Amino acid sequence: MACSSTGGGSDGADGRPDELTVYAGRGPQLLIPGAVGDAAGLQMVSALFTGLVRYDPLTARPVNAVAASIASEDQKTWTIELKPGWRFHNGEPVTARSFADAWNATAYGPNGWAGNKFFAGFAGYRELNPGSEDPEPENAERDEKPDRRTLSGVEVVDETTLRVTLRAPFSQFPLILGYPAFFPLPSAAIEDPGRYGRAPVGNGPYRLVGTHEAGRALTVTRFDGYPGSKPPVRTVTFTAHASADAAYRSLLAGRVDLMPLPPELVADARRRLGGGRVVDRPGSTLQYLGLPLYDKRFRDPRLRRALSMAIDREGIAGGLLAGTYAPARSLVAPVTMGARPDPCGATCTYDPAGARRLLEEAGGWDGTLYLWFNPGSGHEAWIRAVADQLRRNLGITDIQVKEPDFDLYKRLLAAREVDGLWRQAWLMDYPSAQDYLQPLYASDGAYNYSGYADDEVDRLIAAGNAAGSLEESLTHYRQAEDALLDDLPVIPLWFERLQFASSARVSSVGVDAFGVIQLDQVVPAPAN
Repeated sequence: MACSSTGGGSDGADGRPDELTVYAGRGPQLLIPGAVGDAAGLQMVSALFTGLVRYDPLTARPVNAVAASIASEDQKTWTIELKPGWRFHNGEPVTARSFADAWNATAYGPNGWAGNKFFAGFAGYRELNPGSEDPEPENAERDEKPDRRTLSGVEVVDETTLRVTLRAPFSQFPLILGYPAFFPLPSAAIEDPGRYGRAPVGNGPYRLVGTHEAGRALTVTRFDGYPGSKPPVRTVTFTAHASADAAYRSLLAGRVDLMPLPPELVADARRRLGGGRVVDRPGSTLQYLGLPLYDKRFRDPRLRRALSMAIDREGIAGGLLAGTYAPARSLVAPVTMGARPDPCGATCTYDPAGARRLLEEAGGWDGTLYLWFNPGSGHEAWIRAVADQLRRNLGITDIQVKEPDFDLYKRLLAAREVDGLWRQAWLMDYPSAQDYLQPLYASDGAYNYSGYADDEVDRLIAAGNAAGSLEESLTHYRQAEDALLDDLPVIPLWFERLQFASSARVSSVGVDAFGVIQLDQVVPAPAN
């Protein structure tokens, strides 16, 4: 059981707090980077581990951490050189084998780790995941046991050199390496993952105190042997509150110092704490309305544009959503490298008169227009507001809302049996336009529920993937996005904004594009 502390911890020599309490959530059963996929787990492993790269908080570009260099001449075979001097908290050196073993364990299908899908582009992935060509865990069938346990595309050249071979050229490879699935593991993790996951030894700025148990407080303390930037706070405790509401009450009482705010608490936090103690920054989640292009009623792009232009994004985002989302004028989140502020233009601009003209040009609408969404996740109010705007601005009087449970909703989407607009969200795995475009709009995209297919879009995405550099790839991805916004297979609505509340013991907070608090960027407040 981990130690616990409260927000009233001891102070350092300069009078600034040396212990802080952070609410992250329940946490996973096993605290292994390749196995975590929840927000709490990502926060915890980010304190305990450091990967090959980190992401620049302003540009989202990869910045070398453990890696000294990541290079390729053909975007298919990559050579990774490691910096010397990195060690795990138990003194074991971080080597090329530390990464290779971690990646093989995560890619090995029978382990069932959440990070498995990130290795789908590696040579040898299919051999570790037989019985399915689909890398998505919820779709895979892995009853057949693999004949091997290591990726043929991962080679340990020497103690500080890795060679990675991909199945196809992928210019975005350096961008994916900051995700926890690519963090290194010491030998103990490979020998007994179950035991290790309850007492993980990492290579990050903090080391674990005690052991980890899901639903219990977890304490980490600064690792003095860390070669990277040293965090200013010595000890951090991740609390075990049962809910965000309970954690928020503790923050108001001074027993919690930092926490992410769910949208429903933002307005109250701003009122009680003031603007200086509520951190607000762009997030990566795109909320959109999907369109069933397999239904002939939705095949005219003018109809799709009319639906988009009839929605008042600014009004809903600033009103019902209380500024917790920002209007989307792109398919790619603003936190992504090379994102543009408004490639959508008039199509994403509220224009009821123009929308009605386009609908008339498309032949109007006959019959019932359905809006689908999964209830119980805070979407009810804005879905009904969108329905009211479509009625009022387009004259479509028969609009009905369908609310299947989430499991049925996912099955219907995957089977392409939804007969109207549907609510969907996309949260990036890594800060690349490719991660927004290929899964959703490529003809073979794993989440292409709309049935969209366009040879030119496929070609442009492939050209971006094979580009000689990250900068060159942007040209192709932007052209693909322009073509998509012209066709409009989905209606972008808004991008989530991330809000975090802090106690008076915190001066400033660093939060990355994934909503992970950067503990080395948390600055304690000076004593009064």
